[in-house]
Amino acid sequence: MNSKNFVMHDNFEHGHYEVLSTFFALLLVVAFISRLRVPHQSKQPAWLRDPLPFVYNTLQFVLNNKRFMDRATEALKASNLVKFHLGTRLVYLVRGSQNVQAIWGRSTDIDHNEVMLNIYLPLWHKFSKEDLERFASDKSGSEKVPLPSTANAPPVPRYWYGYEHVHREYLGKAPYLNAMIKQYQDRLSYTLDTLTSQEWTTISIRSFCRQHVSKCNMYALLGPRALELMPGLPDHLWNFDEHVLLVALRTPRWIFSHAYKAHDRYLADFQRYLDATWESFDWADSAATESSWEPCFGSRASREVVKWFKDNNFDSPGTCAGALATLFWGQNCNVVPVLTWALMEVVRDHSLTKDLRKEILTAYDTDPDTKSRRLSISKLKSLPLLSSVYTELLRLKVSFNLMRDVRKPFVLDGHTVPPGAMLQVPTLVAHYDEDTWGVQGHTASEFWGYRHIKYTGEEKVDASATNTKSKGKFSLSGRGGTHICPGRFYAKQQIMLTIASFVSKFDMEFVRWTNFDGSDSDRAPKNETAACGTGGMPPDRDMEIRIKRRPKDQENAKPNSPPKKDEPISKDGGKKQDDDKKQGNGSLDWLREADHYNPPKQAPKNTGDWMKDDGKLV
Repeated sequence: MNSKNFVMHDNFEHGHYEVLSTFFALLLVVAFISRLRVPHQSKQPAWLRDPLPFVYNTLQFVLNNKRFMDRATEALKASNLVKFHLGTRLVYLVRGSQNVQAIWGRSTDIDHNEVMLNIYLPLWHKFSKEDLERFASDKSGSEKVPLPSTANAPPVPRYWYGYEHVHREYLGKAPYLNAMIKQYQDRLSYTLDTLTSQEWTTISIRSFCRQHVSKCNMYALLGPRALELMPGLPDHLWNFDEHVLLVALRTPRWIFSHAYKAHDRYLADFQRYLDATWESFDWADSAATESSWEPCFGSRASREVVKWFKDNNFDSPGTCAGALATLFWGQNCNVVPVLTWALMEVVRDHSLTKDLRKEILTAYDTDPDTKSRRLSISKLKSLPLLSSVYTELLRLKVSFNLMRDVRKPFVLDGHTVPPGAMLQVPTLVAHYDEDTWGVQGHTASEFWGYRHIKYTGEEKVDASATNTKSKGKFSLSGRGGTHICPGRFYAKQQIMLTIASFVSKFDMEFVRWTNFDGSDSDRAPKNETAACGTGGMPPDRDMEIRIKRRPKDQENAKPNSPPKKDEPISKDGGKKQDDDKKQGNGSLDWLREADHYNPPKQAPKNTGDWMKDDGKLV
């Protein structure tokens, strides 16, 4: 699962530094001696400057990943490979499309097994030592066809392939995915219908996403009983998410007990849920066991994941509950931050709201029997502006380092990476590259919802391409291989569906920026620097808005009141709204080339959409 990476940055208290300083003092002595033993190798990639060898870069990588990545970005401008030590581990930072495609290909020389064996399985899945040894004994790989090197080896159960397969199959295949997203859509529609009426209601976007969106996901992924058995799950989820790094780093429990207690509370919810659902589910009922969605476990994915662990005798205390907890966390920890940003960006730009609404209203179907209107998922995925907004959100609001362990000598960019090294591909480097993404009037670092629309004439639009300069520097695309996130399809449809539902159902007005305690904020939000490198980067401020239900037949309503004096407006200062008024309410005029923007003649081949299809990643 491509959820958050774990060896990253968090808000460390004073005690963290005391523990880490002692640890790294010892690490410095051992690592420096080991470095002296490494023979000199010519024509190797440059080293990232490390004022205190083995310690400075490691501490900055963990404690201030944003600053570390700023330095790494500068270094990677001169070379596609840059080396540094993370503790005693040799790490290569990688950029360049060919290099990334090689890493994300199906090479048997690299894998992500160490992360699984050291973090995922023992910490999140609560594997016992014996269970870890059984899992590690499988050398056949995670592909359907075993690795050739194991052809003459004694047969062992194929745990790696089984683990990957059960997640890919039931999170990604159409029958199971469609059933999940239908339940999510139904629950979301119900939630929005009860959120407000024809009167103005003030809500917090952060609270809406962390509470209501998480509960809709509970319903779709885990079934309606989850809402009854785990009423406090959203709070426990986000409390655990805030402390996940401390647990992943295996910090002393007696010092950081609050982090481990947050994890324990989160797991206890799922253990209670699993105890109740496993006993009440009728495993002899073929209609229930073959159902894509049923009210006990909810999605087939949650049911089959638990069953796979039990069938393979991975049933230590907490293991199956941990598997479900990890699955649910992975489906929320990136989606919710991205959605929070999405609603903020839409509300603050009236021109974007208007254009999105006009487009989204074309994606409704009418049931011939009930005459009710319902958003079509297939139509939503083909909408150019909504697709552009989605891609722009992933570009700016998702930051992670793809990590792979090198098992055999591996050639990248003309250099041989030795076994035992780690490869890391930082998305931040490619996503904020000004030469690739900057266009007239819109720098690469700012959100611009129209950035990824390709103009193919006066009115035709190719929604699969992007409005970037043809520099070929957007490196994070290519074959994802076996380890591509299996939940990406569900996540993409969740994000698009929630944006579309919110925009089409409500008129929205900005009220104020707030701090998380509800007090006024003196600025708009930025990416939470503590989340840099961990996946979805939530805003570090909240936004209060007023919403009011739109009449069902009001398809082209304008905002009910003009922006207040201190209300965020479109980046173009309102020029686009004025242009829209002059052009009238014809077809989607925003798709035409505007006076203030000259799109490039040709877009790069890669879309940068890491959840678009089975073969492309960001």
